[in-house]
Amino acid sequence: MPLRSSPRPLPLVAAATTLALGHAAAAISLAVAPPPVGPEGASPWLFAAVWTILYPCFGVATVHVWGARARPAGPATLAVGLCALAVMLAFMPIACVAGDVWVTTLMDALAWVIVWTATWAYARVAPAARLWMLPLAAWMPVTFALKLAAALR
Repeated sequence: MPLRSSPRPLPLVAAATTLALGHAAAAISLAVAPPPVGPEGASPWLFAAVWTILYPCFGVATVHVWGARARPAGPATLAVGLCALAVMLAFMPIACVAGDVWVTTLMDALAWVIVWTATWAYARVAPAARLWMLPLAAWMPVTFALKLAAALR
């Protein structure tokens, strides 16, 4: 579904903005606290690389929903997306300060539920948004499984 109601640069701006917000939250977190305890054997760059893809995908998906905001569920869906973004941005600060793998595991479980809820809501309002949310929806169970395995060791 093309983004006819949105200016052409909006998807690029949204992708860049969500990427900048995500990496800024991580950089600030790592500047004030030690890195979070993560899965053994998983390099920290892995998570940075994955989120470098996921944040822009989320931004573009949100642009699709923004273009459909006049639909009855549009404003509520944008609110769900804002909650998902808030949880994603809060992850690194909380994980760095907590320094506990169980905290990050529980946060991943929460994020999994919120991201899947956002994916469902986005798909209902703007079907093209579902494709942009798929990488994020697919990553959440993977990261949860990695953290759970680390917590159970």
